[in-house]
Amino acid sequence: MAILIGLYSLPNDLTETKIQLDWSGIITMVLSIIFFYITMNLAQQIGFINLPVVSALFATIFLLASLIHFEKNTTTPLIPLSLFSSRSFSVGLISGCINFVIVFFSNIIMPFYLKNERGFSAYKAGIILMIFPLVQIVISPLSGILTDKMGPHKLLLSGAFILGLSQIIRAFWGLSVSMVSVALVLVLLGFGNGLFQSPNNTAVMISINDNKYLGIGGSLYSLARELGMIIGVTLSTTILFNAMSFISKKKVLTYPTGHPAIFMFGFRTSFFIGALLYLLTLCLTVYENLKKEQC
Repeated sequence: MAILIGLYSLPNDLTETKIQLDWSGIITMVLSIIFFYITMNLAQQIGFINLPVVSALFATIFLLASLIHFEKNTTTPLIPLSLFSSRSFSVGLISGCINFVIVFFSNIIMPFYLKNERGFSAYKAGIILMIFPLVQIVISPLSGILTDKMGPHKLLLSGAFILGLSQIIRAFWGLSVSMVSVALVLVLLGFGNGLFQSPNNTAVMISINDNKYLGIGGSLYSLARELGMIIGVTLSTTILFNAMSFISKKKVLTYPTGHPAIFMFGFRTSFFIGALLYLLTLCLTVYENLKKEQC
């Protein structure tokens, strides 16, 4: 259906250009992404401090360094490195990546909390978790309209603040937090994410000075989001289970049935670290705003 709508509504290309494909860049980038996913997958299963994980991580770093070398020395680069000379572009990619890391903290950990900790059925837990995307569906288009009227930077700052607040609140949850509080936090998460995404997309795209790089710029932003998702899944589960293992003084690989305090320690630790990550996003956004004002 999406393909048919696209074929009907999107304009045809007005010009066609023939360029030589950057095969060294393509192969190196594909391999670096593959090894990055291997690193994250292994880290999720056996932890970061293990030879296979460290080896895969070094392979990823080596491939990325090779990719940068190839892109600097070709006339038709897969990724024009000049894009990263724009501070707004780089900050937007980093912020977008961190945003999805934190959203996936919630997506991964909250089902454990609702189903195992609070005893809800999968159906009821799913209904409660729908609050987040439903609020985002409403807020995102409004955020886009406001971005067109007032620019992206104030909305970015507001969205990052609200998202950080949703993390901080959960870092202090106890065993008896009310369901009203749970719902309000999910509303904050949806509101903040909806408020953040549209202006961040805009900030990234308007920072690209050369129109011929709009496609690759959008692709890099999509890649940053995808990397944020996989990092969020890996980091959230790693922090959660390592924190539970620490407090229980034994290896914990699943929900600690009959020990709710152990789970809540891991839960609060995960969202506290998530709040610190969002503090980084907030700092980047404030820094970019200050630089824009100085210009």
